[in-house]
Amino acid sequence: MSGPPGPAAVGRLAAVLLDFDDTLTDHARVEQEAWECVATLVTARLPHVDGAALRVRYHEGFERHYRRMLDGEIDFRQYRRQRLAEALAPWHDLDDDLFAAYTDAKNRTIDGASLWPDAMATIERLRRAGLGVGVLTNGPSEIQRRKLRATGVEAAVDAVLVSEELGVAKPDVRAFALAAAALGTRPSCTAMVGDSLLNDVAGGLAAGCAPVVWIARQDGEAPPGAVRAAGLTEAGDVVLAGLAS
Repeated sequence: MSGPPGPAAVGRLAAVLLDFDDTLTDHARVEQEAWECVATLVTARLPHVDGAALRVRYHEGFERHYRRMLDGEIDFRQYRRQRLAEALAPWHDLDDDLFAAYTDAKNRTIDGASLWPDAMATIERLRRAGLGVGVLTNGPSEIQRRKLRATGVEAAVDAVLVSEELGVAKPDVRAFALAAAALGTRPSCTAMVGDSLLNDVAGGLAAGCAPVVWIARQDGEAPPGAVRAAGLTEAGDVVLAGLAS
């Protein structure tokens, strides 16, 4: 891939940052497939476990443990282990063999991650317009890089910024500044496209990105300063309109 454009004057759109999970990928499908693998694995080894209750406990623990990982309190392996151990606690103490099998099952689903049908076309369209295109994603390098390679996105964009490597996660404005710098520009010359109202939209607005596009594949109004798009094709339209203005 050719390099990103050089620094632009403030206000001149030079680049776009794309979130990864649930923006470029059908993350909900991947998570469902991952859960089915976990449920099959656990119930085969521990038939006394209440599958419905386990699912509730497993999903309820996600945000809390994931945030601790993003904040640097625990590493990726600890995140995975603590999440599963807590979910299983009423029935079983998590052992090394079960955790190893769980890790293998999760990795297999990650390798099968798929993009939304218009993801690559949107990336190519933005690059043809002369914009630098980067991915700014929260998460552990090991798993995010694995997904980015499996889907082909890593090779299709000008820069990939992962929170663990940056040392700071969205919605912190420093993440957006570092990502824009990797594309040779600054947040005020950079569009932000993502599905999270907190991480992508509020974070992008606070950092001064423009336009900020909220990918909302359900009903809802975008907050002031942001634009709602039903999918990536429409988000690309918004960004390119900003380039033309």
